[in-house]
Amino acid sequence: MKKLLLTAAFAFVAVFSNGCFLTGQAPVEAPKGLFFANYRAPLSIQAGKTDFGTKIGRSKVKSYCWFVTIGDMSIKMAAKNGSITVIKHVDYEYTNIALFLYQETTTIVYGD
Repeated sequence: MKKLLLTAAFAFVAVFSNGCFLTGQAPVEAPKGLFFANYRAPLSIQAGKTDFGTKIGRSKVKSYCWFVTIGDMSIKMAAKNGSITVIKHVDYEYTNIALFLYQETTTIVYGD
């Protein structure tokens, strides 16, 4: 019985610590809807007035049915896509459709 409990505990840790169920944490994160979610939030929290600059760049990654994930959502790629050389603020946008059949995360960079 002790061996069975130890095996079950090991299996539980192996499944839930492999990254499939763990996600990164942003400073502000909205609840994820089971059938649909779409929200935008900051990746950096700054008190006071924020100068966003005149340009916006975006980069994204897409996931299909948890089987295939493709894209580059780096800040560097978002800055390149927006021709931004001075980054002033970073947001992100998350979309989830139908029980994670389709997910999309977009990095949004503001600057000059």
